[in-house]
Amino acid sequence: MDYKEPPTEMPKLTRFQRLELWARGYVYIGQFQERGWAGPLPYYVAKCSKCGLQIMRIRGRGWLACPVCMHPHVYFVGLKYYNV
Repeated sequence: MDYKEPPTEMPKLTRFQRLELWARGYVYIGQFQERGWAGPLPYYVAKCSKCGLQIMRIRGRGWLACPVCMHPHVYFVGLKYYNV
């Protein structure tokens, strides 16, 4: 299965996605494969407290980090999340 490269511009979110972003702080936008990587990764739109809305991927043990300032913002613990 061929996967697309990650988006470079903010994707247009549906009403449900905007509601989920407001409620949870992040929203899933799809699986994308970076050039040279073996497989796809899940990508999210999340709000960075310093940089605003950013496209992020999971790093480390299930946390999102802003690609601009690299500060970890959301830790996933089951269905809960904690802002750092």
